Amino acid sequence: MPAGSRSSLSSTTSWITIRRRSQRSPSRTGPTCITRSVARTASASRSSSDHSPTSRRVAVGRSGKARRVDLEPDRRSLLSLAAVAAFAGGAKAAPRCSIPAAPLTTYPPAPPLAGKQAVVRANGAALWVCDTGGTGLPIILLHPFTGSGHVWGYQQQAFVAAGWRVISYSRRGYRGSDPIGAGGAGTDAADLAALLDVLTVAKCHLVASAGGGFVAADFAVAQPHRAASLTIACSILGAKGGEFDRLQRALADPAIAALPAYLRELSPSYRATNPDGVRAWRDLSDSAHVGGRPPPPSAGITRERLAALSMPRLLIGGDADMIAPPPFLRLFAGWMAGSRLRILPEGGHSLYWERPDLFNAEVLDFLPRHG
Repeated sequence: MPAGSRSSLSSTTSWITIRRRSQRSPSRTGPTCITRSVARTASASRSSSDHSPTSRRVAVGRSGKARRVDLEPDRRSLLSLAAVAAFAGGAKAAPRCSIPAAPLTTYPPAPPLAGKQAVVRANGAALWVCDTGGTGLPIILLHPFTGSGHVWGYQQQAFVAAGWRVISYSRRGYRGSDPIGAGGAGTDAADLAALLDVLTVAKCHLVASAGGGFVAADFAVAQPHRAASLTIACSILGAKGGEFDRLQRALADPAIAALPAYLRELSPSYRATNPDGVRAWRDLSDSAHVGGRPPPPSAGITRERLAALSMPRLLIGGDADMIAPPPFLRLFAGWMAGSRLRILPEGGHSLYWERPDLFNAEVLDFLPRHG
């Protein structure tokens, strides 16, 4: 464009690019259409590059009257338009991000625990245990910090019906077991190892939720030969170091920790559809603790130690979990190459209770492959 032509245009002028149709359409002359879609403009620019057609610009002044100025194609402008076109067409070009929503269910009350219940002395402490009996490698259920060995009503009978022996127990400081500190010092992983010895269980499948994941990871690191598989849901594992610490700084929020436990752990979807279930969860949580703080892991959970685990591993998370949100689960799956990762929809920090149908299905699909 001549310099004079550009300077004659008002600084308030808006530019709209239009293009002349191909000269192969002789029945129409002059500019034939105004390209109002940026994507179409950029596409036309690319497809007609071999013909080097003339571009036109329309200067629209405050009066609303248009002035045409002939221009040669400007490569930089076309590239800019192409970039904008890619953005503008993103909704059509990008893959759809949608997850089929599992129906929200008002679950019946959790069935009562069945099997033999007893208090067993292990590693100097009295531990409450519920054992359904059976043959083969058992499933050991490791409860969250907000629960006890009594919270597994939705899992126990479902797993027994699938042919598994199921053992749940309360760790020190939880319902039915000694307070923390009673019987001398001991880690939860050491207590679990001693309990398995008392029950004559040489090897087992570990299924853990939240705080139970700390114990499961610690036990698997310390005694990998005794863990046939490792299923951990909604847990940050007590990990530390590197990328985990960065995530913790980015995602931890004191406001979340200050919430009542049921608001921290149960998703909005569950609270909206299962008021009776919320009350039952709160009753189990309120009766879970008998005193003391859980001991720290014995091994220290680091990337290197998790990466060394070779038993089959299943990680389950809820997309509404505020305590162990999906980024943590993805990080751990990356540290433990070959792990199976499942993120369940509309689930919070207590998936075993909030979405027992989906939780049980994932576990029962995973275990027979390694049983």
